[in-house]
Amino acid sequence: MATTVSTVTTAIPTTSTPTMHAAEEGEENEEEALPPTRRKKSIHYIMQSRDKDNEYLKEFIHSDLCVEFQEKAEWRSWAWSKKTSQLKKEIVESYAVAKNVDVVLAAMQRAGRERSEKVVFFDMASGKGFTSIVLAKKFPSSTVHMLDNNKNMNLSHLDAVPTVQFKNIDLFSEEAESLIMDALIEHDGFGVMVGMHLCGNLSRRAIEMWTNIMTKGEKLRANSFNLGLVLSPCCLPHKVRVPKRKYNDFGYWIQSTQRQFGIDGYDLWATSLYNLVCSHVGHTMRSTQKRFFRDENLLSPTNWFILVTPMEAKRNDICQPCV
Repeated sequence: MATTVSTVTTAIPTTSTPTMHAAEEGEENEEEALPPTRRKKSIHYIMQSRDKDNEYLKEFIHSDLCVEFQEKAEWRSWAWSKKTSQLKKEIVESYAVAKNVDVVLAAMQRAGRERSEKVVFFDMASGKGFTSIVLAKKFPSSTVHMLDNNKNMNLSHLDAVPTVQFKNIDLFSEEAESLIMDALIEHDGFGVMVGMHLCGNLSRRAIEMWTNIMTKGEKLRANSFNLGLVLSPCCLPHKVRVPKRKYNDFGYWIQSTQRQFGIDGYDLWATSLYNLVCSHVGHTMRSTQKRFFRDENLLSPTNWFILVTPMEAKRNDICQPCV
């Protein structure tokens, strides 16, 4: 005889989640102010990251700029950035540049040039200008020129730093050199060009621009014309065939050389750029002080820096006719 088994379904009562009370009048509901998909800003992740003891990150975390990033709407595009690692890299690189700018300015002073309050900075291939912002905050009486060929960037954050000016310009043009010359003359002939992780031929171009501007400036103002250079090269020039090489052949041999001799390509590229900097510059043949070193505090293996400072022209520096 078949046995019929009946099943009984018991309804489980559901409990409704109590809704949050609205914030009291005059109080800000922080939970509602946050985007629904994120409870932390990228800046908060950086402050808690395993790299927070990095020299440059630590300087940023304890700076007024870090406070502004957390509180002011102008920095929202960065503070809420989903690319936390990219923001962290930019912070570290920008503070590294600022540190080396101090080194160059101190060398100019030792060379007999009084430190001017009207110092002007030129941020080559600036992007959205994090380095420019750090320099503007560190040197509040200075003027910073952001130079970049990309005109489609959102630069609304620059409203918070009125001493930073953006110029959409081709760095390979004569116009770029003229802009730097005019700004230097306006600022008492005292400034620094900075190029952080300039790609390929841009690093060579930065050195070329520095040489050309110093040569022209020497004719105008002699020892009172001082332009320092802080350069950290990045990738090698892209490999292209000779007919398509737009500027010159410098650096295109590195890839084949590194394979032939087993040399690190980036080290060879950085060393070649360092040797490209003239030991003397201008019609008075002013000597230059050059420094070349790795900064192990960067979060990238491309961490060579080249610092260049024009020294005071002395008679012994000037080439004399052979007797």
